Amino acid sequence: MKVSGLSDPSQLSYEYLLKTVTGAHWQRLGTSRRSGIATPLFYIYSKRSGGIGEFPDLKHLIDWMLPRGLSLLQLLPLNDTGQNFRPYDAHSSLAVDPMYLCLDELIGVDGCFCEKAQAQMCKDFPNNSPRVNYALKQAKLNLLHQAFESATDLKHPGFVSFRKEQADWLEDYAAFRVLRDLHQERAWFDWDKPYQDPHSPQTAAVRKDFDSQLVYYQWVQWQCFEQLRKVRAYAQKQDVLLVGDIPFLVAADSADAWAHPEYFKLDFCAGAPPDMYASRGQRWGMPPYNWDQIEADGFWYLKRKLQYAENFFDLYRVDHVVGTFRVWSIPGHLPAEQQGLEGEFDPADESLWEKHGRKILSTMIEASRMLPVAEDLGTIPPACPKVLEEFGIPGTDVQRWTKNWRSDCSFSGPDGYRKTGLTCLSTHDTSNWVAWWEWEAGTVSEALFDRLCEEAGLNSGWLKENLFEADGHPYQRLRWKNAISTEKILRSILGQPEDKTWQILKIYRESFGEKDRLWQALGNNGEVPQKCNPQLLKQAFESLKQAHSVFRIDLVLDWFLKEGLYNNLFEEGSYECRINLPGTTGPENWSLRMPRALEEI
Repeated sequence: MKVSGLSDPSQLSYEYLLKTVTGAHWQRLGTSRRSGIATPLFYIYSKRSGGIGEFPDLKHLIDWMLPRGLSLLQLLPLNDTGQNFRPYDAHSSLAVDPMYLCLDELIGVDGCFCEKAQAQMCKDFPNNSPRVNYALKQAKLNLLHQAFESATDLKHPGFVSFRKEQADWLEDYAAFRVLRDLHQERAWFDWDKPYQDPHSPQTAAVRKDFDSQLVYYQWVQWQCFEQLRKVRAYAQKQDVLLVGDIPFLVAADSADAWAHPEYFKLDFCAGAPPDMYASRGQRWGMPPYNWDQIEADGFWYLKRKLQYAENFFDLYRVDHVVGTFRVWSIPGHLPAEQQGLEGEFDPADESLWEKHGRKILSTMIEASRMLPVAEDLGTIPPACPKVLEEFGIPGTDVQRWTKNWRSDCSFSGPDGYRKTGLTCLSTHDTSNWVAWWEWEAGTVSEALFDRLCEEAGLNSGWLKENLFEADGHPYQRLRWKNAISTEKILRSILGQPEDKTWQILKIYRESFGEKDRLWQALGNNGEVPQKCNPQLLKQAFESLKQAHSVFRIDLVLDWFLKEGLYNNLFEEGSYECRINLPGTTGPENWSLRMPRALEEI
């Protein structure tokens, strides 16, 4: 990227962060610039893994990071997802998913059994598949149950201490898991009525009669606790900071909602309003919080999540931080196909948003030694970046969206990135950078264009023929014809006054010539390549080195593309190589695996 003024961003000072309300957190970590990578644990694996990344594999990834000068390792949520395998829709906001356990490193279990169990997982779920086969979770749970039954010391001091210190959430979580087993994995609100109440006599009887099974689920969580803490200790020795990911919400069918239904608005679903990437908005399915009740209990629930995560992480990503100010709330009775079209913000009164966000973020800062890092993408009210900057909480700047939106939509130079910020090329919810360049840059969502035309009373079919290339609209993206080179030409074809077409004019200004603008911002001249190549990707990476942000964390997938692990994508297409496509469900989401074992890279 063209750089003006500052030639060495490493000389930037971030000492001002020590004077913010997160100053003590910055004092512990230091205010020097750091770079790193973000990855789901299910994406990576080693040669000894049984079909999915396991906690000890993170040590290999840390070893890969060190010679590259990377010292931040951000993990996607590790919470127990039950059998739905959606990391941001978990069955617990504290319990860790046991599918990431390495059976060969279980504590207090016969080593010969552990070795055979790990070998069985590797045989049944080999590492030669590009997608995770989530049948492995039940297979691993079966082996974990056998390991528990053969465990020689359930009075291990570590386990005894763990059960005592974590009892306030662990006992309810274990009871929830046992009751799900008894109800054939049905959601708790479909259980027999007495068991929907965690305090009923019938539930108390289950807690007594199934004590061994309750202890099993607690033991499994202890094993997760110990293996993840070992990774944290290894990272600390290498001066690598671990960044956790705290999902903003939790599933309606969760131990949290079962044990504390008063903390949730179970008749509503959280989501997001329509935008340029989701034409009908998003309906996530998780219930919004009842903040009044959570506050009435001294924010215990919010604090407890952070205090437990502090065992494993130095920093944490505040997922959907704007939700601490207000959340898009959709009545649960509305048809799911309406997505997020019909909702409203909660709180409804915009004048309350800043006070609301300040209170929750202040509570989070005071509750934990971990430094929060905010995911503040999407439709953001002005109060959000204002409070983040004041509090010294880094927000997220994605290169493809960091532009001069109010003028010519040119890409920002180094000083256009927030100093109190985290920069990246892509996120787990976006396409990788190569796919963005080839399929999204300079295009418009077809679904969004159709909706805008419908709202304006325009013939979308006729307009698409006249405005966009006739290339079959791959991936439901529309690419402007080169002939639509000025807004005057577009207005003429639309043939309607601006008060009817302003939204179409807006997306034209934002997207037409987008590749040309970035190509020039990267310091290039001449013809703009429509296909990405390794040199262009390297330029995109190098450009963010000049950004003024204190942190940079790139998606591990983009790193592996840059280093040649996916060279075939430059010839064969790259769009399907992504971690998640928001607003959709299916086997292609949350299942991508890297092409080779960590030892081989």
